[in-house]
Amino acid sequence: MTQLSPAEQASIDALKKLRKCIDENLCFRLEAGAGAGKTYSLIETISYLISSRAEELLRNRQRIACITYTNVAKEEIENRTDHHPVIAADTIHAFCWSILHTFQNKLKEYIPELSDKWAKRVEEFGGITDQPVKYDLGFPNITEHEVTLHHDDVVALMARMLTNSKFQKLVRNEFPIILIDEYQDTDAQLSASIVTNLIDNDSGVVVGLFGDHWQKIYGSSACGLITSQEKK
Repeated sequence: MTQLSPAEQASIDALKKLRKCIDENLCFRLEAGAGAGKTYSLIETISYLISSRAEELLRNRQRIACITYTNVAKEEIENRTDHHPVIAADTIHAFCWSILHTFQNKLKEYIPELSDKWAKRVEEFGGITDQPVKYDLGFPNITEHEVTLHHDDVVALMARMLTNSKFQKLVRNEFPIILIDEYQDTDAQLSASIVTNLIDNDSGVVVGLFGDHWQKIYGSSACGLITSQEKK
């Protein structure tokens, strides 16, 4: 019998723990450095979810969100899971906007609170009225026809909206399982909101974090290590 290396055995043990969390509807975090099999563990976790939950989720018109930070990573996940319909792989900004865009009235309410620049922009224009809020090119602006958001605005609005119980319910109903690849690069404000409003408040959403908090690449705006305030 071939003896497993310590790294191979650690990978097997980690996958067992992840599957146990999934079976018990518990949030989890996998820390894995470069070359330690993080991507393998993520794909294996997705495969396990597909085999054990896909039929039920699709029957309930629900999907598993797999959030990434690049289109390359998104495409790799889609390809390695054969574009399974239960998997909604997307970049963080695209995922957030896919949910946010239907809450037009709330977005208009929160936009002036995003920053001093937005407050001044709204005041100088005379307020936001019937213009639709859009996120296309990432250029922040107000015209008589539309309000357009910057990339950072989308993340900040997601963090703010997660404090709303109705919004939490919508997220849970559409995406009862959310996996975040390279979680350490999540915006610090958004990560704090995810912990408070999805992980630590019994939202019913299973959040799975995959990454290495020593490897964050977005500087001070990224969260680094994410820990539950209830179960550290």
